[in-house]
Amino acid sequence: MMEQEPKEITDRQIYETTIGPVCMSKTEYAIYQEEMAKRIGNLHIYVDADACHVVRIVEKIAEKYTIPVTLLCDTNHVLQSDYSEVIVVGAGADAVDYKLISICHKGDIVVSQDYGDPKKRTSEDDEHFSESFEKMIRMAIQNREGENNGKPVISPIVNG
Repeated sequence: MMEQEPKEITDRQIYETTIGPVCMSKTEYAIYQEEMAKRIGNLHIYVDADACHVVRIVEKIAEKYTIPVTLLCDTNHVLQSDYSEVIVVGAGADAVDYKLISICHKGDIVVSQDYGDPKKRTSEDDEHFSESFEKMIRMAIQNREGENNGKPVISPIVNG
């Protein structure tokens, strides 16, 4: 049996993407560009809803600005929403976190409360979160519009 010479893959090269440099074909890159063109100006909110006490606040503000929301939880929690898409992932340590990482993109907003066992929330806490979250949404919208005009993007963070 004669050994074949390795073939060069000439149509694959490194392209810059939202997650950094990626090796792909021209066809794959064209598909990527089409998908990204659809996303420009489309802000999306993802919520790690397993232990997040501000889900309804997030939904109310998102609905006001017609921003889609996806709630993620594991099989140990039951969630229903009239506004948001709900994704249930298998139970397991950090299962929701890994799913979030796989579906969110640069510029999306992720709301999570994975920092332990905080004290009971007060109505003042909820009001502060609501004000801060809405301010962040307005900034994100403004930044998306600026991104389309070549301006730099700021990624604000709000504690939920």
